[in-house]
Amino acid sequence: MKTTLFVVILFTLIAMGCSSSKKSNKGMDNDSKSSLTIITDQSWELIKFGGAEIDQSNTSDQKIHFILNSANNRVSGYSGCNVFSGSYTLEEGKRIRFAQMVSTKKACMEMPIDETDFLRVFTKVDNYTSDGSTLSLNVGRMAPLAVFKVSSE
Repeated sequence: MKTTLFVVILFTLIAMGCSSSKKSNKGMDNDSKSSLTIITDQSWELIKFGGAEIDQSNTSDQKIHFILNSANNRVSGYSGCNVFSGSYTLEEGKRIRFAQMVSTKKACMEMPIDETDFLRVFTKVDNYTSDGSTLSLNVGRMAPLAVFKVSSE
């Protein structure tokens, strides 16, 4: 009996600890919630990478971009040659985390950027800034890793 009670209490504490460590959109203030709607459910086109301007105006194929789908907390995009996807979480303080990122592995010639370095942005980033028309993915207080604009397509 004591063992069963101990196991029940232990599982209850573990479950409570796991659920309280996750931050959800429900506990956010209105400013935080509005910043989420600014960056989710729209296509973000790359305009600056590694400090260099990226001109995709003459791109005949897809432009390098990504979308944060708020319905399922999934990210998907195109990195110049391959498509990628994964999951993301948004937290208070404009914190963002990407996980379970996967990509196709096509070989392409003449890429506008180093695709491997671009995909690493999603493993490094821990915060973002946005004014509604641009989005910067950052790590710490350093210069942005990549800057995007709302895609016109």
